[in-house]
Amino acid sequence: MASSFVTIRHRQLSRWQSTVHEFTMRAPGLSSTLRAQMREAVDRHVTARSMGLPIPRPAKGPGASPTIDDHVFLSAAHFERAEQTRLGGAAPAAEDSGYWSYSNYDPNWFQCVLLYNEYYVIEGNTAVYYDWTTVGRGNINFGVIDYELPNDATVLIIGDWGTGMNDAVTLLQTAIATHNPTAILHLGDIYYSGTLTECQNNVTTTLKQIFNNLKIPRIPVFMIPGNHEYYSGGQGFYTTIAGLNPGLNGCQQQASYFCLRTQDQTWQFLAMDTGVNDHDANMDALGTVGLSPFATGPGLVPTEVSWHANKLQTFAGNTILLSHHQVFSANAAINGWATSYPAYLNSGLFETFLPYFGKISAWIWGHEHNFAYFQDGLFGLNKGRLLGNSAYEELTSSDPYDVNYPAVPYAPDMTEVSQTPYSSGAGTYYNHSYAVVQFARSNPSDPITISYYQFPSWGTSTPPSNLPPPALMYSEQLSVPDFTPTPVWSGNKQVTTQGGGAPLSNYGPSLAFFDDTLYMAYKGAHSNTLYLAWYDGANWYGNTPISDMPGGISPESNYSPSLAVFNGLLYMIYKGAHSNTLYVAWYNGSQWAGNVTIDSMPGGLSPRSNLAPAALGFNGQLVIVYKGESSTTLYSAAYNGTKWSGNTPISTSNGTPRSQATPSLAIYDPEGGAPQLYMAYIGQYTTAIYVSWFDGSAWHGNNQVTIPGANPPLSSNTPWIAQAGEVLVMLYTGEYLTTIYSSSFDGSTWSGNQPLGNTSPISPASSAAGSMVPYATGTYTVYIGAYTTTIYQAQLQILGSAATARPAGAAKAAMGPAG
Repeated sequence: MASSFVTIRHRQLSRWQSTVHEFTMRAPGLSSTLRAQMREAVDRHVTARSMGLPIPRPAKGPGASPTIDDHVFLSAAHFERAEQTRLGGAAPAAEDSGYWSYSNYDPNWFQCVLLYNEYYVIEGNTAVYYDWTTVGRGNINFGVIDYELPNDATVLIIGDWGTGMNDAVTLLQTAIATHNPTAILHLGDIYYSGTLTECQNNVTTTLKQIFNNLKIPRIPVFMIPGNHEYYSGGQGFYTTIAGLNPGLNGCQQQASYFCLRTQDQTWQFLAMDTGVNDHDANMDALGTVGLSPFATGPGLVPTEVSWHANKLQTFAGNTILLSHHQVFSANAAINGWATSYPAYLNSGLFETFLPYFGKISAWIWGHEHNFAYFQDGLFGLNKGRLLGNSAYEELTSSDPYDVNYPAVPYAPDMTEVSQTPYSSGAGTYYNHSYAVVQFARSNPSDPITISYYQFPSWGTSTPPSNLPPPALMYSEQLSVPDFTPTPVWSGNKQVTTQGGGAPLSNYGPSLAFFDDTLYMAYKGAHSNTLYLAWYDGANWYGNTPISDMPGGISPESNYSPSLAVFNGLLYMIYKGAHSNTLYVAWYNGSQWAGNVTIDSMPGGLSPRSNLAPAALGFNGQLVIVYKGESSTTLYSAAYNGTKWSGNTPISTSNGTPRSQATPSLAIYDPEGGAPQLYMAYIGQYTTAIYVSWFDGSAWHGNNQVTIPGANPPLSSNTPWIAQAGEVLVMLYTGEYLTTIYSSSFDGSTWSGNQPLGNTSPISPASSAAGSMVPYATGTYTVYIGAYTTTIYQAQLQILGSAATARPAGAAKAAMGPAG
């Protein structure tokens, strides 16, 4: 392999590569030797820059014959000059710049500077994007391809193919001749920066050449942009798709995202544009130039999120998702080290499509220049496949199969791409690959087949003779996702409200689901004021002092309050701000009332505690549990809507539960069993976790939580619990740690005791107890961060065969509480 194809993840440097390669292609009178030198020089220059290496200044006098190293310096010097002039600064003086020493070659490099800035003037710095709400005039079907695939179609998928090199052209031509596809889909990246010239040369002209060579009619080609197309603003991409399918009725691609369906409406390809939010190198966590530790993987334009949601909600068949960027990676960092997201997961993409994983049969992406298939069911995704090496020359020394993130395992016994037999020189390279989806079936409900092939690469060297045919690497069937219901955590994001800022507290908040709305009550971070916020399934609202809400009460506490739903009202139980007296307030969805002490209500009780209580509606009563005012004894009391009773120590056959902290409550109501009120707490002067349960008439338990064959859960804070599906989920901070752990109870046995990050794509931490309630098909939890007053949220979804839905009527709360 005489030389390799070089591309890096940096907008300006990629555009400089485009400029130099284009100039050397069209410059009149340029010798083939100088053309090759300039191209190799710019590739060496940008590679060195991407690795943070200096570009040495050649020690030669004026008029000396330039070597390739001299041209590397000239490329670097003129790039800096181009950037200075682009940004409005003065170019370095000729006598100080160093590059006039090679004036017999400088006119060529100087012309590159002019061409570089000409592109910026013509194309600007703003990325083009065809939004369905504006360009599409609000038509939700803008971007849906009119053409429908035949029910027995064969679809060829390629990724990162737009190099224009001979082996890329030969791969596609051979794949078409071998598989006779009905349509071709490209996952993005036209190099180096997707200029109009590169799009025309590497895609439009190449496709015309291939079909002419094969002497067959054109077939539809659809594509999404990668990050490289947007390094030049995306204009070249949009011009290309406008004329990509000449003479093919219904095959016009309107946008950078598309939906392509089969005639029997049993399958759809849903392709997204992740490139538009990855055109700025400073937002790129995979590059090395301009990398921000706060960079995150690119997500979708918000209106495109709703577009995809519509296509998934309204389509009764199965979906294959297509993207340029990966949703997760075993090898490459997607997020910078200073973010709250795991390095290996594009959290924005993941959380956008997680609710629909039950309808998504496979997700295929590119971006990483490799082929890999991951463990089925990973993070709830039926099948995740990487296909980013249909043309890019990947060195075996780059170790693309290294597992840098064990949380993202490859499939067992995965077949890796082979080393090409045509490597030569110092480097050895991998073959290229592509995928073929075959829809031919006896019945519409039968599975379809997707097969992955590899084909030799040879870079820029002379094409080898007697090429072998494409070699099958792996084949699999796709159908409706059919996996055991999988619990998947997402979120670990700061709670922020619409117009109300970010709720803050120095204690864990409390949750309750009331009137189709999720409510959160909490003590202010720097006062005893009690606040309320509410969530409609999409956004948080409020962050409002209860004293500012209708009702005229001003509840205060120096600890977190507890929320519970009872008798059609939202109750809040809390300790007084300046006493150990327990108070009650209630909310009817419109206004608050109460802020009265329990000892002033019927029943003649005087419950007192020096910590916050816990409360829950159960078996026709509002039940509260609390630590004694001056002891570790746990007490309970109950309100039947008329009067209070109890205020007695909890008693079980195993003794009286005791704790130095507030307990937590949850109802566990598995199918086929009777509902029980569970209480979780840390033991008296110990970090061991205990549970007791109330069956409506008596308490039981006071048992330490143990896990067969594993260490028992330990915590220095109260655990918090909620039912999710058929299990009781318990979260807790580690013993003297802020890491949040998880265990679960199936009605007979506890399991888990793992940091949440070991079993999920988030790794939350907290320095206090949180709160969790059943929500949608899983749970919703809130907690303060580790040693901060910031409140975070996370959600557990149990994915089965259907998309997860939020609670019915949740949107009702979007307007907020009345008044």
